[in-house]
Amino acid sequence: MQTRESWRILPLLGGAALALAAQSAHAEAPLDLPVSWVDDRGDRESLVPLKSGYSVLGMFYTGCRRVCPQTVLVMKDLQTALRDRGVEPEMVLVSYAAEAESPRSLASFRLTHHLDSHWHLLAGDSDHTREFAARMGLGDYHSMDEHYFHEYRILLRDPQGNEHAVDWQHRDAAAAVAALLWSR
Repeated sequence: MQTRESWRILPLLGGAALALAAQSAHAEAPLDLPVSWVDDRGDRESLVPLKSGYSVLGMFYTGCRRVCPQTVLVMKDLQTALRDRGVEPEMVLVSYAAEAESPRSLASFRLTHHLDSHWHLLAGDSDHTREFAARMGLGDYHSMDEHYFHEYRILLRDPQGNEHAVDWQHRDAAAAVAALLWSR
């Protein structure tokens, strides 16, 4: 995937910094993938309709006990920060586990993590999942038994199609959202 990324470091209170990488809208964006995913109700869902508003995108798998719950916590923080600014984002999590996930496992994950109706928990086939991961900038991931070795990345997508990768090591969702809204 060829994208043009520009990094911006924003000073925060206490001397910390938040890095956002802004990618211009391009043909290989994750939401442009013309695929039908299975959600936690067993329905087929396309990501294309989500392109008209703000979205927060990530990947996970329901059996993860370390990285994925942290991803969800950061995404919840981003959702709250956007809502505090009058924006209702759609939250998208696509499972690394592809065909191993079921609507039941996705629904259980939704209940366990108290995710509202704006969260889209999705699974698809291996090829489409790998393509989504590549478009997210996540690279390859590997399965060992029931564990997936993977990187993590969260993208904030604005209605113009610009994607902003959140360096969430600093965990300041409000600053990330403010930077996204200021960059419009």
